[in-house]
Amino acid sequence: MSVINLDKQFQFNPERQVIIGGKTYSLVFNDALEEKLTNLQITMLSAMENLNKKQDKFVNSMSLDERKSLVKKSLANALSDLKKSLDDVLGKGEGERLYKYYHQSTYALGTIAHEIIKIDDEVNSEKKVNFNKKKKAVRDHYTKKRD
Repeated sequence: MSVINLDKQFQFNPERQVIIGGKTYSLVFNDALEEKLTNLQITMLSAMENLNKKQDKFVNSMSLDERKSLVKKSLANALSDLKKSLDDVLGKGEGERLYKYYHQSTYALGTIAHEIIKIDDEVNSEKKVNFNKKKKAVRDHYTKKRD
């Protein structure tokens, strides 16, 4: 019987060390983290969609005070959602810690979330490349001519 040791040929490590706000995090880009990142993206896209729905009203019929109120409320919701999501991904209290570390910047938290999602995309790309290499190795093994 032939043994194909794909573990030896194709190594894949879904763990990444990430330094954010002066602290090193060990993130494992697995299904659990994927779910958290997907929830983050859905939350942020839903917030954008809600703002887009109010665009006509904002431009055509809201008073200045109503506009200010909507923007203030939208930013507060975005900040809250980002803190909760970063807590889910990095650990309890990390969203608030990073908010303080980066001088109370919602933009900074959004950028952090975006960068983590980019790392996830890179890891998933590596998974696909490795999977395709594994498939090719197995196919080559079974289709090569035997002497």
